[in-house]
Amino acid sequence: MLETPFRFPCGLTVSNRIVKAAMTERLADVAGRPGDAHVRLFHRLGRGGAGMLLTGNVVVDGAHLEGFGNAILEDESALPAFRRWAVAGRAAGAAMIMQLNHPGRQAMRVVTEQPVAPSAVALPSARYFAAPRALEETEILDIIARFRTSARLAEAAGFSGVELHAAHGYLLSQFLSPKVNRRTDRWGGSVDTRARILLDIVDAIRAGVSSSFALGIKINAGDFIKGGLEPADARATLRLLDGRGVDFVEVSGGTFERNVSFGDGLPESTRRREGYFVELAREARQATRIPLIVTGGLRSKPGMEAALRDGACDLVGLARPLAVEPDLPRGLLDGTAERAREIALDVPPGPRGQLAELMWYRAQLERLAGGQEPDLTASPSLALIRILLRDRVAAWRRRRHVKQKLRAHLAPSSKENRDETPARA
Repeated sequence: MLETPFRFPCGLTVSNRIVKAAMTERLADVAGRPGDAHVRLFHRLGRGGAGMLLTGNVVVDGAHLEGFGNAILEDESALPAFRRWAVAGRAAGAAMIMQLNHPGRQAMRVVTEQPVAPSAVALPSARYFAAPRALEETEILDIIARFRTSARLAEAAGFSGVELHAAHGYLLSQFLSPKVNRRTDRWGGSVDTRARILLDIVDAIRAGVSSSFALGIKINAGDFIKGGLEPADARATLRLLDGRGVDFVEVSGGTFERNVSFGDGLPESTRRREGYFVELAREARQATRIPLIVTGGLRSKPGMEAALRDGACDLVGLARPLAVEPDLPRGLLDGTAERAREIALDVPPGPRGQLAELMWYRAQLERLAGGQEPDLTASPSLALIRILLRDRVAAWRRRRHVKQKLRAHLAPSSKENRDETPARA
């Protein structure tokens, strides 16, 4: 079943049911342009055999980054760089989908000193995340327009489609969450109104791209935190999306507060069972006709094919396994591999250990992007220290770049003002 092609409603056809799910790359230059590292990484991942490749976070607003090194797509000046990235991903025949994101309040202090959110609700980790301010109505409308612009540019760059990141606690996920979205205007309240920004973005993108351009959404089946998005609300949101030209929904779960995509906080029975969100996807199937992708915890060919055969999903997403085994999809398809390699990292329990694990996998992606093979002997603790130190340097470079850009923008205006000022008598 994994080798069976799949056709999305827009007409895009992928050669098999395996999706390389999104993992943030953070390889862009100081201006947010993808470069040679992106090209090498996606050439390598494309050769691995997945029918569809999802990029990591591409942010729609350079003033609000998920992390330093994010690719930024705001205007046509970036198109040449993004075209190279798209060509690299498509070289072996895979569909190339760009994930679009705005982090909202989920941007670390070192990245954004004043984040924004639907409401001024802070994350518990005040040491790492600054308290957000609530968005103004005009800012919400600007964000909708930015998603539409980025999607239009993605199509111009040669990508097969875009995926809106409305999961894992980022901005669109924050709007869906009753814990974070406490607005009393037309952007908050019931499920229908909390979903308004997502629905408006979908409509805006569909009006701005061709009918053959794929539009997907990554959404939490649940936030798994008290007061957050519940599965029933997620299903209600899917019903609202039906008939709006959405080509796929990727079902995931959790936020920075509880990273259930790593198994954090899930019952032991769920952790042992393959596919953390398969059961929730099966429930979601009753709410929508939109094709579903399940990402999280799937590791064996029998487990993946069971999820497909049972109708829980139409495609399966693999993320971290491909950072250490980029050729795994091909092996699963041709029968030379039965499951992903078991990785047991020596990390402490709790958030610091999860962060070290995350940075270890990011380090493996960086090795692939540098033309090297993964290093399974690398220390998670050293990976964490090295990447955090490098991010501090990146923070300084990014701030310097923004200041220089601002000075360059203001300089002509200042000269014009001087030219127009009458000479003193």
